[in-house]
Amino acid sequence: MVRSRPTCIVGVVQWQHGTYTLNSNGSITLNPFAPDGRQQVQDMCAAKSNIIQQFNQTTLFANWNIYQDTTRGYKLQLYRFDGAPLSPMYQVSTTP
Repeated sequence: MVRSRPTCIVGVVQWQHGTYTLNSNGSITLNPFAPDGRQQVQDMCAAKSNIIQQFNQTTLFANWNIYQDTTRGYKLQLYRFDGAPLSPMYQVSTTP
């Protein structure tokens, strides 16, 4: 039997910089700079509760859109493989 411990919250944050490719079928591929990415895992019930390690994952999104939000500006909406939307990303600067 698998038991749940609701006080054992696990948080994962991943970040990486890179380039993107707009594919001919309308999908988008995210191409990371390999040494740049990181993944942070915090597990309050693990022996070591805060781990930061290198992260490098090329990702293909078959469905995505860019919208003009009336209050927050440009919004990038990516969708999971099953069509569920991921958290939106808003443009915060026009300079690199």
